[in-house]
Amino acid sequence: MAYNSDAEENEEEKINLGEYVGEKNENEERHGFGKTVLPNGDKYEGNYAFGKRHGEGTYIFVCGAKYKGNYVRGKKEGFGKFYNIDGSYYEGHWSKNEKNGNGIYVYPNGDKYSGDWLKNKRHGRGAYHYKLTGSIFDGRWVDGKYHGLGELIHVGHRYIGSYENGLPVGKGKYIFNRGYEQHGVYKRKVELSTTSEELNPNEEDKEVINVPVWKPTKILQIRTT
Repeated sequence: MAYNSDAEENEEEKINLGEYVGEKNENEERHGFGKTVLPNGDKYEGNYAFGKRHGEGTYIFVCGAKYKGNYVRGKKEGFGKFYNIDGSYYEGHWSKNEKNGNGIYVYPNGDKYSGDWLKNKRHGRGAYHYKLTGSIFDGRWVDGKYHGLGELIHVGHRYIGSYENGLPVGKGKYIFNRGYEQHGVYKRKVELSTTSEELNPNEEDKEVINVPVWKPTKILQIRTT
């Protein structure tokens, strides 16, 4: 199981937690460069200011995960790289221990996202590369899902259009490598699903699903050279 990179490290604050070797100020606070072994086995090596991690440092979790980057008043802030024990990693900007700003995340299955983040979720402009299929989505994201104008590129064709909550919606077009475009519109078809095995399930067992249905309107030949 991967370490949850959203979790905060063991807070040291201004309390002398764990075994510390390093510089201190006149108030005996950790201040300057030092090394700490926390009570839970985590380790930190880097800079401190007034008892808190501040500046460049490396935090190694007892589970094997590691963060290497910048801190401000005890929290990940600025640029840093987080390595998970499953081989995935994030390299980019942080704010108050959360992925915020521009960054790259490589997932355990080899997928990769490069773009904007907000509060640990893909948010803004970014590209997601699917390693298994070779497909790429390049466009807008909101709360971790496709949302807004985007382009979904597959082997042999690509789709350009708008997305809402992860699903295509409205006008768009497919562009095929064979030399033509298919224009059309995605409309939502409302369906009811149920986990009940009864022929007439109760209303509370039903779930409304919006299924995008593609309606082509015209086909255009693409001039090739």
